[in-house]
Amino acid sequence: MINEDSNEVGVVGLGLMGCSIVAALLMRGYKVVALAPQDSDLRSAPGRITHALGESFKQGIHRRDVKTLESNVLYTRDYADREIVFLSQNVLLKMSTLKKLSTA
Repeated sequence: MINEDSNEVGVVGLGLMGCSIVAALLMRGYKVVALAPQDSDLRSAPGRITHALGESFKQGIHRRDVKTLESNVLYTRDYADREIVFLSQNVLLKMSTLKKLSTA
């Protein structure tokens, strides 16, 4: 769910697809809370997202300053941070994440 009033959205899962979704949302002007259930994704996500934003800029997909776009994302493991829009396709991870979200 995207909260149109606050222009903020949350994404759970920062694998290749989640990072692409975060980059697309940033390019559309959203502030993004990027929740990584897995430590490895939390470590690699900033680089993936920066790369996607930079390549998109080079290809003329957007003309916004990449550093400014990067400043609109918060990386976290805290399930209580914000509304969430996307979940991992891994069923066990999805169930675990939903349980954590419901108790946050």
